Amino acid sequence: MSIPFRLSWAAALLPALLPALLAAQRGVPRTSVASPDAEIYLAPLSLRGDTVRAGNPVNLTRRAGYDNQPMFTRDSRAIYYTANLGDGQSDIYRFDLGTGLTRPVQRTRPESEYSAAPILGDTAAVAVIRVEADSTQRLWRLPLNGGAPSVLIADLKPVGYFAQPNDSTWVTFVLGTPATLQVVRAGQPGAVTLARDIGRSLHRIPGTRFVSFVQRGTQPWQVMRLDVSTNRIDTLVALPEGTEDMTWVDSTTMLAGQGTTLLQWTRGSGSSRTAWRTVADFSYAPLQRISRLAVSPSRQWLAMVAESAPRGKQAASTSAAARVVDRIDTTRVRRGLAILAADSMEGRLTGSPGMERAANGDSINNGADDDASGNIALLEIARALRNGPRPKRTIRFMSITGEEVGGFGTRWYLQHPLLPLANTVVDLNIEMIAHPDSLAGGFGKAWLTGYERSTLGDLLADNGIPLVADPRPGQSFFTRSDNAAFARIGIPAHSLSSFNLATPYHDPRDEVGAVNVAHMAQVIGATAKAVRLLSDGPRPVWHPGGQPEVRPTR
Repeated sequence: MSIPFRLSWAAALLPALLPALLAAQRGVPRTSVASPDAEIYLAPLSLRGDTVRAGNPVNLTRRAGYDNQPMFTRDSRAIYYTANLGDGQSDIYRFDLGTGLTRPVQRTRPESEYSAAPILGDTAAVAVIRVEADSTQRLWRLPLNGGAPSVLIADLKPVGYFAQPNDSTWVTFVLGTPATLQVVRAGQPGAVTLARDIGRSLHRIPGTRFVSFVQRGTQPWQVMRLDVSTNRIDTLVALPEGTEDMTWVDSTTMLAGQGTTLLQWTRGSGSSRTAWRTVADFSYAPLQRISRLAVSPSRQWLAMVAESAPRGKQAASTSAAARVVDRIDTTRVRRGLAILAADSMEGRLTGSPGMERAANGDSINNGADDDASGNIALLEIARALRNGPRPKRTIRFMSITGEEVGGFGTRWYLQHPLLPLANTVVDLNIEMIAHPDSLAGGFGKAWLTGYERSTLGDLLADNGIPLVADPRPGQSFFTRSDNAAFARIGIPAHSLSSFNLATPYHDPRDEVGAVNVAHMAQVIGATAKAVRLLSDGPRPVWHPGGQPEVRPTR
């Protein structure tokens, strides 16, 4: 279902003491002071020629506490990161991009773990820095199945960070005055010190035997390259001012954060600070102080640590329409679902007699949630808007067919619009709202695809609509529904849903009896208010880079 709208009217010592006080706490690593506002952000990434393009970042953690040090799994489907929820305990967590679920790899006490990374040649565990009960910091192996952790390098301490260029070599940051770069090789006694006064950013350069590290002690700090087969060290490029972290996209391209901007360096572009160029500014997100970064092995995602910045709220609507409370009749909702999802409709396959009778225990995929729920929402919102103040913008209600077989209904409308597309302010698509989603907040709440792409999500949430960002970015729901076609021609367009991946989908069990009608009615009522806000309020606009690639209509 899509609802396009046509525009129809134009203490003085404390800072010095704080690092020492934090470092003295049990479980706090001695490598750096944790930012209490650190969050993990995720942005889609693409490489066009020699230019990196980063999409709109979404906050994956969005909570009080310390969330830091992201690293992708080898298959790019999840992110490991360090989290301290305020109880003094730091553990490694895993965020699954497909399901949106976050779980601790292990909860360990009294030890804390940091800096998780996959181990080359070992799929059953991750390597971590462990702060042991006596505050010793060493490199450990942490099993993913709950088995007992074990020390990887017993005699090397205190270790702060590490990289693994091959399955027999570890390059480590060892604390001291100054911190040193030490290399440990299997079958060779002890560690070899190759550099002094180094920074925390250690990375294997993808597809090579090299490791990069940051050389401090010079101005500006330099990114260096170590060949672990010969111990040769070369200078690559000076880091941007105020930056100490970087990451690799591939063997020739680096990214770094500076304030709110994302910077790119490509081999051959020079070795001075001026060789870095800005590829994105995320100040609108809003975030600040970008620090650690990680790129997925697939090169499709960028994870970064930043501090959540205060955001000026969208102005609350003062229109009479925004004050209307729509009461949705659950009995009528259930009755409508029973009609659209009845066996007699034969699943409402596109172009079938059952679908025509619908005008979207047995073998019939009745489609109570996908998408009788969206069609009932369409009817109930239209019914609700007959009452109350007249909207200032024209509202067009559409029930669109053929989404999953090529988007035929949407394509036809874009070729034969009933109102000028240039005057269409927003498209709001609704589908699969029949069940609560715990990741959206549960009963009566929903999520919005592409929330981070435009001002629409914040506009609605700031005016009381119980809406959050899509909690499963790996599913790419934004481009999988009818809203995408409207978005590609420039219209801010999003889908509202509470699909939770757990309830029946394209399955005979998707029947009326499984629907949480009370939840569905709550979502419909909130969406009716959203429609009133959009019909009377400011025009939503895309954030920089938020609009998907433009495709001509055919």
